[in-house]
Amino acid sequence: MKVSWSIFLIFIAFQAHSAEVSPNRSTLRCLGLEELSIHKNRVFGPVYKLNQRLIEELTTFGDIELNKEYYEKICKPKGLSVSVALLKNLLLNKKKLFNIPKKSHIPASEVKRIFIIEFISKAELIFFDYIFSIQGMMTRAKCLEEEVPELATLLYRYKSLRDVVDSSTIIKDSGGIKPIIQRLDDLDSIYKKCQQTSKKDAAKKKN
Repeated sequence: MKVSWSIFLIFIAFQAHSAEVSPNRSTLRCLGLEELSIHKNRVFGPVYKLNQRLIEELTTFGDIELNKEYYEKICKPKGLSVSVALLKNLLLNKKKLFNIPKKSHIPASEVKRIFIIEFISKAELIFFDYIFSIQGMMTRAKCLEEEVPELATLLYRYKSLRDVVDSSTIIKDSGGIKPIIQRLDDLDSIYKKCQQTSKKDAAKKKN
């Protein structure tokens, strides 16, 4: 059986940090199991790209242990993928997800603390990449923004200001991200609506 490179990296990282991270609440383990499921079912797309991006970010250091109260929400989400659930919680709950070490003179502990904070800070950029990936699979370019009007405003501001303003500030000044994330929970429904609209538009052109 062919095993992807990222799964191999997860195994190495997991072994290296098994003494520090509980295998039951390992973020990499949850993402790795999802990746195996994606390969098994051969369902590739925005979620797979998100899964790979999150794995890549985490394997630069090793792993992060999820706090107990968020483990079920992220690793056993209802109606969402593990990767989407992780991204959603990174955006909404940030530092609450992990047990972040306090500032320390111990190098290993301080490196881990800095890494976790840096990983959390990348959530907004990862979110925008995920959105652009979703747009790429839609049958019409503006369909996603039409179905989620709050997203249209946010993307306009992001494209206009991303070179001068950080992503988190753009999101905050646009009214926050929670309403958008809640709408994106039902992505399959949005995609079906887009397909139906595209078919209706095509039928009108023929007539």
